[in-house]
Amino acid sequence: MDPNGLSDPYVKLQLGKQRFKTKVVKKNLNPTWGEEFSFKVEDLKEELVICVLDEDKYFNDDFVGQLKIPVSKVFDSENKSLGTSWYSLKPKTKKPKNKDCGK
Repeated sequence: MDPNGLSDPYVKLQLGKQRFKTKVVKKNLNPTWGEEFSFKVEDLKEELVICVLDEDKYFNDDFVGQLKIPVSKVFDSENKSLGTSWYSLKPKTKKPKNKDCGK
């Protein structure tokens, strides 16, 4: 949140190596984007990762929250779309440190 009590939110979406970003909605705590994105699905076990960020002019953008949706959930729906819905954002998950096991 900015010092003025508002936010400049935008969303990053990722499925595998495919990435998209919405426009920034300036000075808004209840943004709507009205944007649509299409992804090429190669594996139904993949997750669509949705990250909400707050754009900062002089510093790094602030992480607001994220959501992971299994692609299979989209394909199980009637119109193959997430549609309009409310989702709770989760805090950032720490990436596990995978060590090379003797290879």
